[in-house]
Amino acid sequence: MLKEILGEELYSKVNEKLGDKKLGIINDGSWIPKSKFDNVIKEKNNLKKQLEEIDTEEINKQKQEVWNLQKELTLQKEGLGEFKAFFNAEDSNALNEQIEAFKDILREKFKDNQLNNKYTPENHKPSDAYAEAQKQGDVGGMIGQKLSKIFK
Repeated sequence: MLKEILGEELYSKVNEKLGDKKLGIINDGSWIPKSKFDNVIKEKNNLKKQLEEIDTEEINKQKQEVWNLQKELTLQKEGLGEFKAFFNAEDSNALNEQIEAFKDILREKFKDNQLNNKYTPENHKPSDAYAEAQKQGDVGGMIGQKLSKIFK
């Protein structure tokens, strides 16, 4: 092949100059045309780009899954797990801000509806030990309660 490119006269001069030293290009035909080399490089670059896109896509998918789990755990910790559809934050700072705003809204909306645990109806008598013993049919307990009041 080199002989065809250089011509017979130049090829024989190059061969003479080299003597015992042999070049792979001349002797075994390992010379690769530039167009073939360029095609291999383009294919390599395309494959490299595809691999990077696949890796990036997979990493982004995994990041999103981790974020969703973290968000769900944070909402469960705050007691707001059943309201997770209302939170659309993309990072923990934004999520914390949304949680606080949501809690403020709930406090404001339901502050008038909070139960007073100290309320007792007027017709309700507090239960004493004698009434409890009477409900259970414990005659000894009933007598003990009456006697305990005498010997105070």
